[in-house]
Amino acid sequence: MISGADTMLNMIAGNSSEVTLQLDTNPFEGADELILTEECDPILGGGYYNLKSFEGKEYEQDMWLCEVTRFVFDGLPERIWVKRA
Repeated sequence: MISGADTMLNMIAGNSSEVTLQLDTNPFEGADELILTEECDPILGGGYYNLKSFEGKEYEQDMWLCEVTRFVFDGLPERIWVKRA
């Protein structure tokens, strides 16, 4: 996770120095969604995602998730569901 994802993790972690998240490509109870807004060209790889809200708080946080995202999810998902674990 790069470019904006660190900001998202800091917001979610609050005063803690670490945070654990549960991620899935299918919706699950209590999860918020990261929405793919742009797939990057093959040279850059990965894609830009937006987190509109998390746990009821509005964020509108844009972030670039690198090509590892494609490896982890076996493709670049349109939506990634995320919840604090």
